[in-house]
Amino acid sequence: MNKLSYYDHRNIKFTDAEMSDLVTLYQSGKTVTELSDQYRRTPGQIIHWLKKKGGMNTATFWEAMDEYRNSPLYREVTETGEENREKKKAEKERAEKEKEEAEEMMTLAERRKKRREARRKEHTPVQQMITQEAHTLLIQENQHLKQEIAEVKRDVKEILRLMNALYDFEAQE
Repeated sequence: MNKLSYYDHRNIKFTDAEMSDLVTLYQSGKTVTELSDQYRRTPGQIIHWLKKKGGMNTATFWEAMDEYRNSPLYREVTETGEENREKKKAEKERAEKEKEEAEEMMTLAERRKKRREARRKEHTPVQQMITQEAHTLLIQENQHLKQEIAEVKRDVKEILRLMNALYDFEAQE
C-alpha cells in the first residue's frame, strides 16, 4: 500500500463505468490493494463500494476491513482524520469567537446609533418632527386654502366688474 497522498482520487465520485469495472475486476481476481492503487482510492473506499454494489459478500468484507484496519495506511488515514477534526474544531471555535466579537461590535454600533438618534430628536427641525399623517393633513389643508383663494379671486373680479359697471352707469347719467 502507498501513502495517503498517493490516493488523490479519494474525494472524487466513481463514475458508473468505473463502478461496473471495479466489481468485474474484483470478481476476476484482482485484490483490494491492486484496485485501490489502480483507481487511486483508499482500500476502505474500494471495500465499501464493492460491498455496496454486491461485488463482495459480508464475510469477505469483514476480512478485508480487518486487513485494511491493521495497515499503516489506515493509521495514517485515521491520524489525518483526527488532525482534520482538530483543525475543523479550531476553525469553528475561531469563527464563533469572530461572530461574538462582531455581535459585540454591532451592539456598540447600535448603542452609538441610538445615542445619535436621541441627540437628533433633541435638535430636530420642525419639518422632521411632523409625522406622515400630519404632513398629509397639511397638504390637504393647503389644497383647500388654494381653492378658497381661487374663489376669493373670482369674487374680487366679479366685484370689480360690478363696480366698473356701476361707475359706467353713473357716468352716463
